[in-house]
Amino acid sequence: METVDGEEVIQLIGTTKIVSDETNDTYINIDGAGANLNLTGQEDVVVNATEDVVVTATEEFTLNGNNISLTGAEVITIKNESGQDNKISFVVNDDTELLKMDGDEVIKLVGTTKIASAVNTESYINASVGGERLNIKGADKVLVHAFKKSIRCCTIIGRG
Repeated sequence: METVDGEEVIQLIGTTKIVSDETNDTYINIDGAGANLNLTGQEDVVVNATEDVVVTATEEFTLNGNNISLTGAEVITIKNESGQDNKISFVVNDDTELLKMDGDEVIKLVGTTKIASAVNTESYINASVGGERLNIKGADKVLVHAFKKSIRCCTIIGRG
């Protein structure tokens, strides 16, 4: 064991790996001149903790995978506590923002994003680019139902 800055450490040189005795495909190593710590599992990398697991990144935290699953015994909360407008955005395909949520309790569709069925995208709800018009389109028809006790009513008011 070496001592670096007064602390005992195991120093990995170059791309030296700490590996399992059963496979070299599961390992811990450092690369990028010490800038990157890699945890690589032949199958899975599992982190078990009896308390919180905290990941702190100065700018970006990336998850790569086809499926991202969150499992909890209670309600799962996704929260932006940055203090920087506290916005959560859903972005796809080279920075195309589909929708965003900020602190005003409104989910905002961005641009011409549509809420549609996966089976028929010709029926959808969206807003015009400037947000001045709400579009409700049905491939066949649009049904609006309002129920209050035994009275059935619906009022559509148009101006313009």
